[in-house]
Amino acid sequence: MEKTSFFGIDFGTTSSAVVEIYLDTDGRPQTVKHGDAWDRPIPSDVAIDRATEEIYTGREAKDRRQVLSKRCVYIPSIKMKMGSDVSFPTEHKVWKPVDVAAEVFRRLKAETEGRMTQAVVAIPIDFTPEKRRMVRRAAQMAGIEITSFVSEPTAAFFANYDQLKACANVVVFDWGGGTLDVSVLHHHEGRVDELATKGLGIAGNDIDHKLAERIHAKFCQKKGMQVALEDMPPESRDLLLNKAEAAKIRFAEEDHPQVSVNRYGKLGIVRTQLDGRSFDSLIRSEIDKAMQVTMEAIADAELTETAIDAVLMVGGSSGLFAIQDAMRQKFGEDRIVLPEESMWNVGEGAARLARSGGTYHSNQEIAVKLHGGGTYAFLKPGEDITSFQRQATFALVDATQQANIVMCGSADIHDFVVKPLKTYSFLEEKVTLTATITRDLVFELRGRSNYRADSGDVLWQYNRLKFYYALPKEA
Repeated sequence: MEKTSFFGIDFGTTSSAVVEIYLDTDGRPQTVKHGDAWDRPIPSDVAIDRATEEIYTGREAKDRRQVLSKRCVYIPSIKMKMGSDVSFPTEHKVWKPVDVAAEVFRRLKAETEGRMTQAVVAIPIDFTPEKRRMVRRAAQMAGIEITSFVSEPTAAFFANYDQLKACANVVVFDWGGGTLDVSVLHHHEGRVDELATKGLGIAGNDIDHKLAERIHAKFCQKKGMQVALEDMPPESRDLLLNKAEAAKIRFAEEDHPQVSVNRYGKLGIVRTQLDGRSFDSLIRSEIDKAMQVTMEAIADAELTETAIDAVLMVGGSSGLFAIQDAMRQKFGEDRIVLPEESMWNVGEGAARLARSGGTYHSNQEIAVKLHGGGTYAFLKPGEDITSFQRQATFALVDATQQANIVMCGSADIHDFVVKPLKTYSFLEEKVTLTATITRDLVFELRGRSNYRADSGDVLWQYNRLKFYYALPKEA
């Protein structure tokens, strides 16, 4: 009998992860992480040969980025370009961000031997509906149906739910290769509210480059030569960046990792030993900025550091000793949660939610104003917004050829006048308003007159829905 699998995808800036959960013959959930040859998430890099359209993805693209850039359009971090009008021309095609993202999803599907046809995808809290639509389309092009989106911090929280379920206020510190994202969550009995989020565009890739420059300087000093890193052959720069990334990771277990390169351009065979204290000093400014962003997120949530029950540290760069030490000094040892495989946590949380089937619920009211001062609420706080649709019919109060509809509810839509609805100005005429919430979490309002066949337009799209995520009661 074919097993039933649930897939979660962390569509990341620098790396993307696929996690599969299936039930074994005894009915126990088993987790499989689909990564590269080193059992790490797949780099989100794509290179497209300008002449032949040959496509390179994943580790093959990342580890040869300097070399491939000579003849390829090299595209790192396509996630950052979703929803933009940027393009990547080759001799035969103009590639859009959605086309490039589709290649990332195709690579992820290939890692599952083509078995992944549905998945829950984790995205940043502030991903706009347009970006969500583009991600959904890219996945569809790769043969993957996105059953739902979940925010990255919420996914990370649920990946560690057994350890965090007694916590009320949790900081999710997600420091990957491309960005730092700090979110403050409030949890109560399986309900997760996202109170605040802050970001920083400095992360693991920047640290890798900084460390590579330090290693290059040490190589030159040992050889008694002065060569700028930019003047080294592309193959040497690729190799050094890979060595720097590996050394950064080894600092978690070694104080003095050694870096050796047998063919480093005109410098030949080079070796040097790094020092943990010097490395911590090298990245001190990045650590200070990361801590500042963390405290700003807590302040934005209108909390103090003493109100934080746990700090969940995920993402590859969270493994740096310097940031872990800074967090311990600020919050204490007992409040720091360090998962064993932090780079897989967001994907694992998405897979868990694919299996458990949690739901989004409204955290706000959306209503239409009535003549005379009353209101009719289409959406109320606490309502399940999965497959949401509500319809109401209203009578016109005067003879008019357009009905002006005024929305209210949360502060950002107070007395908001939507697109006018065409009417025929009959006193017996009625207007039907239909509210739906799309799969991309956009509130849409349509209107139709019972006397006009040409009505039925979308009058309003509201893309700033406030909501919370809730696990099923039995989960």
